[in-house]
Amino acid sequence: MNHFIKMTGLVMTLCGYASSAPADLSGQWKLMLDQGDGGVTASPACLNFTDSIHLPNTLTLAGKGQPLALAPELGKASLVNLHQRFSFVGPAWYQRDIEVPGDWSDRDVQLELERVLWESRLWVNGTEAGMRDSLSTPHRYELGRLLRPGRNTLTLRIDNREKLPIGIGHAYTNATQTIWNGVAGKMTITAVSRLRVDTLRLRPEVGGNLKITLGMLNSSGKPLAARLAVRVLHPDGGVISETAKSLDAISGESTDSFTVSLGGAPVEWSEFDPRKYTVEVTLESAAGTSVIRDSFGYRLFKAEGRHLLVNDRQVFLRGTLECCIFPKTGHPDMVGNEWEKIFTTAKAHGLNHLRFHSWCPPKVAFETADKHGFYLQVELPNWSFKMGQLPAVDAFFQSEGERILREYGNHPSFVLFSLGNELTGDLAAMDRMLGHLKAIDPDKLYTSTSFAFSPRGQAAGPADDFFISQQTSSGWVRGQGFLNQTAPNTLSDYSPGLSSVAVPLVTHEVGQYNNYPNLAELPKYEGGALRALGYEAIRDDLLRKGRLGDAARYTRDSGKLAALLYKEDVERALRTKDQAGIQLLDLHDFPGQSTATVGILDAFWDSKGLIEPARFREFFGPTVPLARMAKMTWANSETFMADLEIAHFGKQALTHVIVEWSLRDETGAVKAKGSIPVAEITLGNGVALGQITAPLAGVTTASQLTLHVAIAGTDIRNSWPVWVYPNDQAVSSPSIEIVKTGGPRLAEALEAGKRVLVLPDRASVAHPLDARFIPVFWSPLHFPDQPGTLGATIDNRHPVFAAFPTDTHTNWQWWELLATSFAMDLDHLTTKPVMPLCFVDKFDRNALPAAIWEAKVGAGRLLVCTLDIDSNLTRRIAARQLRRSILAYMASPLFAPERELSVEVVNSLFRTTPIAPAAESPSGLNADARDLGIVPGFNDGAK
Repeated sequence: MNHFIKMTGLVMTLCGYASSAPADLSGQWKLMLDQGDGGVTASPACLNFTDSIHLPNTLTLAGKGQPLALAPELGKASLVNLHQRFSFVGPAWYQRDIEVPGDWSDRDVQLELERVLWESRLWVNGTEAGMRDSLSTPHRYELGRLLRPGRNTLTLRIDNREKLPIGIGHAYTNATQTIWNGVAGKMTITAVSRLRVDTLRLRPEVGGNLKITLGMLNSSGKPLAARLAVRVLHPDGGVISETAKSLDAISGESTDSFTVSLGGAPVEWSEFDPRKYTVEVTLESAAGTSVIRDSFGYRLFKAEGRHLLVNDRQVFLRGTLECCIFPKTGHPDMVGNEWEKIFTTAKAHGLNHLRFHSWCPPKVAFETADKHGFYLQVELPNWSFKMGQLPAVDAFFQSEGERILREYGNHPSFVLFSLGNELTGDLAAMDRMLGHLKAIDPDKLYTSTSFAFSPRGQAAGPADDFFISQQTSSGWVRGQGFLNQTAPNTLSDYSPGLSSVAVPLVTHEVGQYNNYPNLAELPKYEGGALRALGYEAIRDDLLRKGRLGDAARYTRDSGKLAALLYKEDVERALRTKDQAGIQLLDLHDFPGQSTATVGILDAFWDSKGLIEPARFREFFGPTVPLARMAKMTWANSETFMADLEIAHFGKQALTHVIVEWSLRDETGAVKAKGSIPVAEITLGNGVALGQITAPLAGVTTASQLTLHVAIAGTDIRNSWPVWVYPNDQAVSSPSIEIVKTGGPRLAEALEAGKRVLVLPDRASVAHPLDARFIPVFWSPLHFPDQPGTLGATIDNRHPVFAAFPTDTHTNWQWWELLATSFAMDLDHLTTKPVMPLCFVDKFDRNALPAAIWEAKVGAGRLLVCTLDIDSNLTRRIAARQLRRSILAYMASPLFAPERELSVEVVNSLFRTTPIAPAAESPSGLNADARDLGIVPGFNDGAK
C-alpha cells in the first residue's frame, strides 16, 4: 500500500507500511518568535503561538522578523554585503499536529529536516526527542517510541544563534548566505522496519569491481534472522549483478561487506561520460522489508606524484569557488533549479571543478554535479584560526566531517575534502583529524587546509594528498604577485613555485580582479529575500553626480580587463608543466566581504556581457593551445616569434593533427600563416608543438594583430592580441606647445591661441589619483590601501587614438603607460571636458580620474595627458606610439574641442607650488620593470 497524506488545517494524516516512501511534512505550521529565549523554560505546552508560516521556508522569505531599517549610503554599512529584508537571530518555535495510524506502533519512525541553521530541538507530545546541530547534513530524529496512534503534536525549536566559534566561513555568515531561521529543504516523516539497512557505502575498486558495505540496525530488542538481496543495475538499464544470502541472528548495529563484479569493462564516470550505476539492497525479516537504493559512478580518483588521475587519466582541475551565494533566497538551493544553472553555466565556460569554500552543499548539488561530470571539493564549515585549541569546536568539526562523508560519500563528484579555508592552529591536531576522516572514507583525496597564511600554506603537510597554495616556499603560483610588475609576456609560468611541491598542487583563489558593479542587476533583487543596498548607494551617488549613464561602460570596460587578466592567470598555470589545477575567485561575483565584484558573471550566474562562454572555454577548456611570446608589443623592424605548445586534458590522446596558425589584422586580413603536423598529443601540459616566425616589415601602420592557433577540424582554438608599431616615424610636432604644468606659461600660450599639450607630473597636479594597470584586488573597501582604479574606459573612436589602436578597455599595450600612473580628478568641475581616456574609479568613491582630456580655453586648444609619453621612448614603444598619435591629432584640423573651460578653472587643476614626490623603492621588480620605470603595485595579503 502506498502512503498518502491528508491535511486539514494543521493536521496531517499518515498511513503506510514498513517500506513506505517518506511522507511530506511541508505545509502550514504555527509560529512563535522567542526573542527573549524563554520557551524552553516555559515548556512547549505553555507556548503562545500567534502566527503561522508555510514550511519549508525561512523567516526572511516569509516576511517575519525585524524589517531592514538601513538606508543605502556609500560606505561600509551598505557595501559590506547584501542585506536581509527581514532578519531574526534567536530561537523560533514551529508546531503542527499529525495523525499517526495504529500499524506504526511496531515500526521505527524517522523525521528528517534537510537543512537547518544551526540547532534544532524536537518535542513529540511534549516529550523532547533530542537536539541536532549539523550545518551540513539533514537533522534526523527517531520518533517511534514517542508517537501514539491518532493525533500527535510536533513542536520544533530552531535556534540560529552562533553555537561555536567556527570562523567567518560560508556555512554560517551574512556575507553570502544569510543567518536565516527556518527549514530550507525537505521535511519528511517515514515509517521503517525495526531491522533495516541503515547505511550503504559503495566503493569502486580496481579491476571493475564494487565493494559494498552495509550498516544494519536492529532496534526490536531481539535477534532477528534476515535474507539479504543486492542488485546492481547498469547505467543503460538492466541488472548486471545479483547477490543473495541469508543472515543469522542480527542484534543492534552490525556491518557486512562484500565485493561484486561489474561485468567486464565498467562504464567509467568522468567529466566526459558522467553515467552512474544503481544499487538496490533489500533486507527481509520478521520485522518487515527494508529497501535502500543509491547510485555510484565507477570513478577511481587518485594522486600520483604531482598529477591527479581520474580512472588513470591525468586531469587538470579547472575550477571556481562556490561560497553559498544565492542572492534571491539567502540560502542554498534545495530544489535543484539553481544548481542546474550553476553547473550548466560553469560547464559552458569550460569548468570541470567546484570548490565549496568552508561549507558543504546539500544533496541536490551533488546529484547535479554527478549528472554534469564535475569534480567537487567539499570543506568543513570551518575558517578557524585555532584548530586543535578549542576542544568543543574540534569535536564538532570531527563529527561534522563524519556526517558529511556518510551522507554524501557515494557521489562520484565528491573527490576532494578539505578541513576548511586558510586554517591555522595546532598543525599536528589538524593532521590527526585528517587521518581520522581518511580512515572513514579512503576513496577521496584530503588536504588539511585550503591554503593558510602560515608555514602550512607554503608546504604540504604529512597527511595531505594534495596541496592548495597561492605562494609556496619556492615562489608564487598565482598572478597577483606579478602582473603589475612584469612587462606583458607569455613566456613565464609557475615552475619556480611548483619546484618545492611533491604532491598535486592546485592554485588558491586565482584572480580576484575587481570590476565595477553591474547596476543593471538591481531589478533581480526585487521580490527576493535580500536588498543590494550597496548597489543602490552606488546608483544614487552616480545619479547625484550626473554620471549614472556611464555605469554600464564602467562595468563593461573594467570587466573586460578583468577577463583579460583571468586569461593570462589561467594560461600561466596551464603553461606550468605538472600543475594539477586552479580554483578561480571567481567566475561569478561575490556580493559579500565589502562587495567583491570579481566575476565575469554576476552573482546570479548571469552574463555581464564581458566575454562569451565559448571564448572563455578556449583558454579554460579540456584542450588549450598556448603561445609563449617574449612580449605583446613589437616594432615593425622585428620578426615576430612564438613557441607554440598545448595543454591537453581531454578524454584521450590526439593523433595525426594539424596545428594551424595565422596573424590577422582587425579586418581579418592574413599577415602571416602556417601549419604544423603533429603525430600525437599526449595527455598533460607542456606539450611542445613548434616555433613560428613572421617578419613584420609589411605592417607599415600602427596595428593590432591577432595570433590565432587552432587544431584543424575541431573547435580547439585560442588567440592573443599583439601590437605592431612603425619604427621610423617622427615623434615630435613643432606646431604644438608642450608644457609640464599650469601657470603663466600655460595661460599665455592658450590666450595666444596655441595648441597646448600638458604633460604634468603627479607633484604638480592639485587633485591627483594614483592608478595602476591591474584593477583593485578583491574590494576597495576590504583593502583600502591600494590604488583605486579598475582599469580605464576609452573612447576608442576618438581621433586622438587614430594612430594608436585600442579597445574601449585597457589591453596589454597599455601596460607600460599605466602600471605606475596617475590621473586628475575632474569630478568637481561643473563643466566636464571631453575625456577620451578616463580611469574607472573604485565604486565607494566614484571620482572622475581623467588621464587624457581636452578643452577649448579662450582662443587656444588644450589637451592634457597624465600618462608618461616622455621618457625612455626608445624602449617604451607603446608610449612612443601614443605620443605620435596625440601629436598627430593635435596638429590636425580634427583637434577642435567643443567644451570650454576658463583659464582660471584650468590653472586651478594644478598646484602653484608642486609637492616633492615621495621616494619609491624599485625593490622586487624584474629588469624589464626597472628599465621601464615601473614601481610596485598593490600586492595582496591575507583575505
